[in-house]
Amino acid sequence: MGIKAKKIVILGAGFAGLATAKKLAKLVDDEIILIDRSPVHLYTPDLYEIAGSIHKKMTEECLVNLKESVASEIYSIIPKDKVEFIKAEVININPEKQIVTYAKGKVTYDYLVLALGSVTNYYDIPGLEQFSYPVKTIQDAIVINCHLEIYFKELWKAKTKKNVIINIGGGGATGVEFGGEMLNYI
Repeated sequence: MGIKAKKIVILGAGFAGLATAKKLAKLVDDEIILIDRSPVHLYTPDLYEIAGSIHKKMTEECLVNLKESVASEIYSIIPKDKVEFIKAEVININPEKQIVTYAKGKVTYDYLVLALGSVTNYYDIPGLEQFSYPVKTIQDAIVINCHLEIYFKELWKAKTKKNVIINIGGGGATGVEFGGEMLNYI
């Protein structure tokens, strides 16, 4: 009598979800299903490159190339023969019946891994959330890029000579790298 294969469902294809899927694919012969609402994995630690890549020769092509450097198709990362990927947003999880429901279907599971990401923490710093730009998505990085480009162009057109202060609310890798990018740009 053989051992019945288990069905493992992983929700979220960020760092934790992908690492779990890849590791399990090497260790078990069970069915592995990875579900994420995006078909790409975003390498968020490098978003500062898009946010801080500002210069007068910036083109849409440059931004597309930068986007491709931080966004990889999930199918290019996972072992397709061992992990099934479903692009969908999860609508409901029923732990009693062990069912995950998404817009166009549902899947049962024996084991469920929740790796749904994180939210920005503003650490109760007054004004930080209201007056800052987050760097969690490509769109966030492009907003910062455009805001800084417009700001510096206006200063240049007005021939304004003044000290520019850019506050970076975060001293982690992204904040430090972004500060370095700003120093290079200025």
